Amino acid sequence: MRALREFLLAAPPPGDGGTPAGADGLRAERPGPVLVRLRDALLAPPAGAPTGPAIEAAPRREASAPRAATGPSDIAVLCAAEDAVAVAIATAAVLARRHRSGCALACVWISGAEPGGPEGRPVAAGPARRLADVLGGRGLDALACGRAATVRLPADPAEAVVAARRATAAAGAAPAVLVVGGARAAALDPLLADRERVVVLARGGADPRVGALALAGLAGIAAAATFQPLALGPGARALAAAGLAVPPALRRALGAALEEDRA
Repeated sequence: MRALREFLLAAPPPGDGGTPAGADGLRAERPGPVLVRLRDALLAPPAGAPTGPAIEAAPRREASAPRAATGPSDIAVLCAAEDAVAVAIATAAVLARRHRSGCALACVWISGAEPGGPEGRPVAAGPARRLADVLGGRGLDALACGRAATVRLPADPAEAVVAARRATAAAGAAPAVLVVGGARAAALDPLLADRERVVVLARGGADPRVGALALAGLAGIAAAATFQPLALGPGARALAAAGLAVPPALRRALGAALEEDRA
């Protein structure tokens, strides 16, 4: 096999028909015509192969573009008053993740009361803290919690509308959620009309007709509205309100509501 390999890789004989001398001065045996044809056939390039010395490099594969965010980024949620703060902070976290944003704005209004919030200084992401600082500089009651920059809207509906619009303008392109807890005041309807979607979350075990009535009340106001049941226990509510976790029940409800238009 070694002899065959050396023969196949050897240079062809000179064109003048002479037989070259080896290093030891002896004449090398010239291969016969059959072996020459065999060598030429084995070493010849395949038909259609490029004969030039340059070989073009394969084109570089472009990096795939990141998947575009899906679903609305500016929504309103109607829920029970005791769930409002937890729903606001958790929904902001969901929107921030879906839209690859460092934080999201969460405006909270609760019927007949100033919305409460986490005591002390809750754990918060840097972008949420920076947005909360900007909102606070605009005279808003803002607090960072988790990935949410929350704004506690005044109890007076007219004042709440002004504060919510000021907060939305300050937040810029960040995703935003407006949460209305308890009975909805008619003065808040312009805020609902500004949103891409309104989600009604009813307590678990509630009469299905409650959701139907809520959706009927949004006809002609909301661009799109949907109803989802939600059952939050005290522990899940506390974790969500502290910005530490998104309860699975709320994640499922929001996922179903935000993906409805893709079904």
